Amino acid sequence: MSSSVIRKAALSLVVCCTLLLVGCDKVKGVYSEDTGTMSINFKGGGKADVTVAGMTKETTYEVDGDKVTLHSPEKSGKDNIVLTINSDGTLDGGKNFPKFKKKE
Repeated sequence: MSSSVIRKAALSLVVCCTLLLVGCDKVKGVYSEDTGTMSINFKGGGKADVTVAGMTKETTYEVDGDKVTLHSPEKSGKDNIVLTINSDGTLDGGKNFPKFKKKE
C-alpha cells in the first residue's frame, strides 16, 4: 500500500472520529421531562446518565443527524431509546416517552 493511501485513510478516520464527537456534544447538558421524574444528563463524549424516579444508570449515546440513540445499559441493543431533536431543542421520544427540555 502506498503512503498516500495510508495518509488518506488516516485522515478519513480522524475526520470521522471528530464528527462523531462533535455530534455527541450537540445535546450536551441535562434534559428533563415536565414532572422531573425522568432526566438525562448528556455528559459529552458519548456518555450519559439516565435518572428515573431517583435511580441513575450510566449509559452511552450517539447522535446521527436529528436522532439521539441512548444505548441500553445492559448493552443488549433491544432496549435502546431513540429521541428526535426538535427545532426548539427539545428531545422527543414519540408515543412511548415524554418530551425532554434542556435545563438552563
